[in-house]
Amino acid sequence: MLCCDGRARVLACNRQNVEIAGGAFRFDGVSVNAIPDRDGRYAELASRVACALPGLWGYCGVDFIESLYGPVVVEVNPRLTTSYAGLRRAIGLNPAQIVLGLPESLEWSDDPVRESRSIEVELGHAV
Repeated sequence: MLCCDGRARVLACNRQNVEIAGGAFRFDGVSVNAIPDRDGRYAELASRVACALPGLWGYCGVDFIESLYGPVVVEVNPRLTTSYAGLRRAIGLNPAQIVLGLPESLEWSDDPVRESRSIEVELGHAV
């Protein structure tokens, strides 16, 4: 998401690909833009995070778990995340350019996503 002055804009909602290997969680990558926000629940979550942390500015990632009661935030990453590697291809826009356009780039009247497709970002692991 993008944040500026206590406001937020969702760029994509991603799915982390994790598995349990050797009794521990292992992060294998991320499916960028894999989850649509049809009912606006993730936009609402982004707004609530930005209000709670008004100093957030620029690109950041929010890790959450989808529960029976809705999304529950695990952590907020005020930096580029792994999903950034596939974001431009997933939404058809340059995220860095959007950040440079803040705060005006939060004011889109239409959904900023020109393309909407899921992109896989896989990680290699040393054996």
